[in-house]
Amino acid sequence: MAVAEAAATESPTTLRQEIDRRLVALQAERQQRDTLYRDLSDQLSPFSGRWDDDNRGQGSSRQIDYSHIYDATGIIAVAQTAAGLMSYGTSPARPWHRNTVSDPKLAGSFEVQSWLDDVTKLQRLVLSKSNVYRVLPMIYEHLIVYGTAAALCLPDPDDVVRLTPLAPGTYWIARDARGKVDTIYRRFAMTAAQILERWPDTASPAVRDAARNGSVDQWFTIIHAIEPRKVRNINSRRQSDMPWRSVYYEKSTDYGQTGGILSEGGFRRFPALVPCWRVNANDVYGDSPGMLAVPFCNQLQNMTLMKGKAVQAISDPAYEVPSELKNSPDLDTEPGGHSFYSRQNPTGGIRPIREARIDLVPITQDILDIRNQIRAALFADLFTMLVEAVEGRMTAAEFGMRVQQKMLMLGPVVQSLNTELLDPLLEMIYEALLEGGAIPPVPPVVAEQGFAFAPEFMGVLSQAQQASGVAATERLVTFAGALANMKPDVLDVIDFDAKLRAYADALGVDPDTLVSPERVQELRQARAQAEAAKEQMAMIEQQASAARNLGSVDMSRPNLINNPAGPVEQFAGYGAGTV
Repeated sequence: MAVAEAAATESPTTLRQEIDRRLVALQAERQQRDTLYRDLSDQLSPFSGRWDDDNRGQGSSRQIDYSHIYDATGIIAVAQTAAGLMSYGTSPARPWHRNTVSDPKLAGSFEVQSWLDDVTKLQRLVLSKSNVYRVLPMIYEHLIVYGTAAALCLPDPDDVVRLTPLAPGTYWIARDARGKVDTIYRRFAMTAAQILERWPDTASPAVRDAARNGSVDQWFTIIHAIEPRKVRNINSRRQSDMPWRSVYYEKSTDYGQTGGILSEGGFRRFPALVPCWRVNANDVYGDSPGMLAVPFCNQLQNMTLMKGKAVQAISDPAYEVPSELKNSPDLDTEPGGHSFYSRQNPTGGIRPIREARIDLVPITQDILDIRNQIRAALFADLFTMLVEAVEGRMTAAEFGMRVQQKMLMLGPVVQSLNTELLDPLLEMIYEALLEGGAIPPVPPVVAEQGFAFAPEFMGVLSQAQQASGVAATERLVTFAGALANMKPDVLDVIDFDAKLRAYADALGVDPDTLVSPERVQELRQARAQAEAAKEQMAMIEQQASAARNLGSVDMSRPNLINNPAGPVEQFAGYGAGTV
């Protein structure tokens, strides 16, 4: 992937007008969801949304308001699910992907497999060195809450690639005819000093005046538009002919001669990662589990507030106080306090206006039910289950059944994450390594015709998804073993070698753990030869023993060797002379 930036040279005013018109259309498309997004942010992720950044630095910076949160179950559940997706899907502590080829002939080639392993190791090195593992949890959180997440994956001279996460509320997307995201507009703020550092030649007069007057930290809103270039020369390698156009401009500037354009560049491929939790029909933005949970969160806040008021009514009720004690220093309603009154008026003491006799059990049970619904809607219970299985608090059979049930709902999401987030991320890393000359030469066996390879994911979630299919293999082998007790030759029906390799592959076992088919054949031939040699030696030993026994026979006495008819003659006289 490569990006080039230069001052805009083609009709900057027209370009700015075109981008502004499309920005208005994209904003109108997302506006239908903005109210819902704000509610999701308030209830489930108070830190993530950026809705009013146009006013940044003008005395109205974004404030985080927790005053409406009485129970943080939703916020905690989102954090648990995001951590679960990270730990069980893309954990930096264990390999979660490897490169493979679909062609079985190439898959069996030692040279090809070694080259794929080298590429996999380079990709893992980039993943650990860059900020990818710091940004992925943020992407997962945005997906859980809003249903759509976005990040730019740009080349970096130090880390090969670097991810720039985009806050919800600061970007707008569009899709092509195939439903793939191919356009993203984003809004962000930069100080005058930052703008002059990046675009010293094209910064607006307002930015220059701010810097000149010492206001180098004054904020300015920047719009960045990335979209397919409509007209270009496909044979040209110039930045103005790259497939995707990248334009920066200051939002507050007028059109003028330059249109406020800071730079126009290009990308060879779409540089944004825009995964969605689930896209319904022709929608542009995705739906999320947070959208299912937010009504329960609103109900939970109301129920928790109601319970708090009930507890307060019991522990600190409203009091009836004699009028003569009004503003009296003798009045003390704090716990353990003493208020004095005259014995001449025994009924003039302080007492509750009414006795609050509230049964908190139904309210508490209701709150627990709502909490469980929130955890289930946000899939937090799934990852709690995985932790229990790892800690040994659940049997393998129990774990398998529950995982299969959950994977019916989470399975499509895992596939979506693989195809919309992890696949393009690994491909961008490979292209950046290839452009930097870090990829080793392709093996000679495929250097001429080339070959296609793709990542295979080995995270716990991917393995659990595949394990549901493994259960069928286990049942087949178990049933075959039971039939073999009655009819042993039934085992000839099953190709146990193929089944074992498929089973290991589904479980994500390292291929180096299994012996190659050729080596297995050699071992079996050697074992068969050893068994044949052993049988032959046994026969030779038996023959030698027989020879030794014959050599020890006493030939001076009649025996079967020197007189074979002897025993018969001994019995020939019996009955002689009788008729």
